[in-house]
Amino acid sequence: MSRISLSRLFTGIRRITLLLLVLAVSQSGSAQQPVNVLIVYYTMTGTTQSLARLVAEGADAVEGVNVSLKPVESVTVEDLLEARGIILGSPTYYGNMAGPMKSFIDSIGLVHGSPFLAGRIGGAFATGGGSAGGKEHVIVSLLLAMINTGMMVAGPTYGDGQNGYALPGAAAIDTGNPDEFSATEIEDARRLGRRIAEIAVTLAD
Repeated sequence: MSRISLSRLFTGIRRITLLLLVLAVSQSGSAQQPVNVLIVYYTMTGTTQSLARLVAEGADAVEGVNVSLKPVESVTVEDLLEARGIILGSPTYYGNMAGPMKSFIDSIGLVHGSPFLAGRIGGAFATGGGSAGGKEHVIVSLLLAMINTGMMVAGPTYGDGQNGYALPGAAAIDTGNPDEFSATEIEDARRLGRRIAEIAVTLAD
């Protein structure tokens, strides 16, 4: 075989190899599915729903994330299993989470054959009247419930990666106007959604 023929053969092999690499990268990118983040809330006055929407805004700002916002009564086991990140939100009733949210948690944690949610990241938020009233207790109770189903949990963070602090969750005062929040409450809610979504994407890689 002449040198010219060999040169043409090697050139053809290189072109085919390059084409195969391009096709492989293209197929890999198109096959990547969005990461599901599920935000579950119970609301009576509308305030917790409004805060849930702010949490969803933060999660939706993360690339590659599909955000679902659902009232607790419409959530299914399939919704939980399809989600990589789950955020629960409840109003504060007498220092505790609302009854419908507790019933939902019991239904996934106490029923025989209930799902084990290991490998997922969870977060929590709460609303309530007054500056205290038990909102942080509700957040911690929701986080503990998720830990008991095998999940990891996290909260919103502030800082530059080297110095800063984290909160257990996001909370807001129910002023009677469902859409009235302070700048800090809005920021905490969005940061919570973004943090859970970012971790969910990392876990999915």
